[in-house]
Amino acid sequence: MPALIVPQLLFSGFFIQVNLIPEFLRWAQYLCSLTYASRLATLFEFGDCTTFACQDLLENNGVYQMSSAAYWFILLAIAAVFRLSSVIILKNKATF
Repeated sequence: MPALIVPQLLFSGFFIQVNLIPEFLRWAQYLCSLTYASRLATLFEFGDCTTFACQDLLENNGVYQMSSAAYWFILLAIAAVFRLSSVIILKNKATF
């Protein structure tokens, strides 16, 4: 289980900013659902804040790359893909 969680924490920008990750590894952030969930939570928490610190946080974490609707759509699409693939795999493994 840690093999699935630790990369998500690394690539989502939760502990370090994404721009500090080497260029050849940055593409992995788009595969992690935690990236979209954390950006969406940050947007809802600090989106209305007008101070420099809040705006700097939102800019540095890449929250303004997409709208909140796009984050929701991507999260639902990832969930649907994993759900569908698990149903297909379980159906192929089932013996009646």
